[in-house]
Amino acid sequence: MSVKNKAWLQCRNLDQVEPGVELIRARGMDNRFARHSHRSYCLGMVEEGSRVILQGGRTTLIPSGALFILAPGEPHACRSAQPSGHAYSVLRLPVEYLLGAARRQGLAALPSPQFRGSLLADPGLAESFRRVAARLTGGGPIEKARAALTDLAAGLWARSPAQSPPRPRPARSGPVARACQYLESHCGRTIPLSSLARAAGASPFHLHRQFVAAVGCSPRQYHLQRRVAKARELLLQGLPPSRVALETGFYDQGHLTRQFKNLMGVTPAWFAKINQAARF
Repeated sequence: MSVKNKAWLQCRNLDQVEPGVELIRARGMDNRFARHSHRSYCLGMVEEGSRVILQGGRTTLIPSGALFILAPGEPHACRSAQPSGHAYSVLRLPVEYLLGAARRQGLAALPSPQFRGSLLADPGLAESFRRVAARLTGGGPIEKARAALTDLAAGLWARSPAQSPPRPRPARSGPVARACQYLESHCGRTIPLSSLARAAGASPFHLHRQFVAAVGCSPRQYHLQRRVAKARELLLQGLPPSRVALETGFYDQGHLTRQFKNLMGVTPAWFAKINQAARF
């Protein structure tokens, strides 16, 4: 499919292969995705066009055929490098999965894989990624898909020690941890900063400052990301967008549509239609 066609985004939960792993395939994406972060490692490959990632004050161009890696909790923004959009596939790999894969391989593991920058210029690892994507989208025995994924994880660990670890962010503890937990458990409504500060046990000013330092975005931005992630989950379960808007605290379906498209690149109605019709 050419990236010039209408954008689409397919998501597949791969719990039957490995718990928490997810495959995302996107085509025609021309959005500018605002600063955000992910809960899992995102290992992706640009398949058509090229991608620009803004992370840690650096701008990196990811050309077609190249891999990129984004660590959990690492704030970044990204966009297509050309107006016609770009195509990519992404594997979301939980930290727990990578640590388990390291133990099974008998590797001397760091607390988690560390990489400097988002571009992974590694032809061998890129070929391993292609094999995994082919196994996951082409059917076949789950055992073979699991084995290919294990090989890919081992390749990530093999590359990781050669990279200098990034400067760590302050840990999410105390008021920030309580604020994150509160926001994640209240995705059905908006949360004023004053209410969040009371729940976290800090003043609004200090909570906001500590939150941005530890998480990389404001409490409001973080909560919006979590609400959109919840909306995506409900859409994949088959709920209509109008119901999803109510469940995730948006004023109406139009409000959900604007926020969902800003963060996901497609409207919720189109996302639901694509994924209902998807046959991996």
